[in-house]
Amino acid sequence: WEPTDYRGPRRSLDKATNILVTSYETMRNDEAKLKPWLSKPGRQSILVLDECHYIKSPDALRTLVAGKLAVKARHCIAMSGTPIAKMPTDAHPSLKCLDPVAYPSKTRMSARYCDEVMDETGKIISTALKADTLPEFDLGLLGVQRRVTKKQAMPWLPPKVYVARDMAIPPKWRDAYDKYAKKMIAELPDDMGTVSTMHTLSQLQHLQMLASAPCKPVKAINAKGDEYVQLIPQIGGWKTQALLDVL
Repeated sequence: WEPTDYRGPRRSLDKATNILVTSYETMRNDEAKLKPWLSKPGRQSILVLDECHYIKSPDALRTLVAGKLAVKARHCIAMSGTPIAKMPTDAHPSLKCLDPVAYPSKTRMSARYCDEVMDETGKIISTALKADTLPEFDLGLLGVQRRVTKKQAMPWLPPKVYVARDMAIPPKWRDAYDKYAKKMIAELPDDMGTVSTMHTLSQLQHLQMLASAPCKPVKAINAKGDEYVQLIPQIGGWKTQALLDVL
């Protein structure tokens, strides 16, 4: 079976395709096409949610679509190195995809298994797992969760590959970059204006932007009422183009 890379404006879903690889954004946009593909008669469909912490927000459209597709699939596998980013309930959307009967509601899960506090807006926040219901919570995960350590997973992973790609700044912008680096003031090309600063940190931030794209200086006022120069990157950055060349 050959996997199909399902992405891009010209993506096409062939019913004969057996392995489909896509992103959460494409999944969200193509819900109507993916549902019948997953539930095709005779298909032993498996939905694999890699980096499932991306669906931790229960109200996000991608989370809602993932839940609907999980119902259509015969099996669902959710994988993540950080299933809980901040609160125990972060894992609820993934658990619901795996077993919607056992984990129907984030609110009910939080009330039974988590300590809760109310913030200044009156919203209930889950903080940590309750000590008295922790054994029950762990028992419920038996047969649902499998923890794989880094040492166990490493033999199955390909070696890391690091690639350095040189990126050339256009000559006229390179000249402005060098002048700004030396004198903290420079005239920008294409009638963009003058950029200047008296603060080293601002200079470093500006240089980082000037190394990526043409920028337009705009005067702004901070919270203290002091005026400062803010650089706004423009469309057509050479850093972005270098990335697109790689992709």
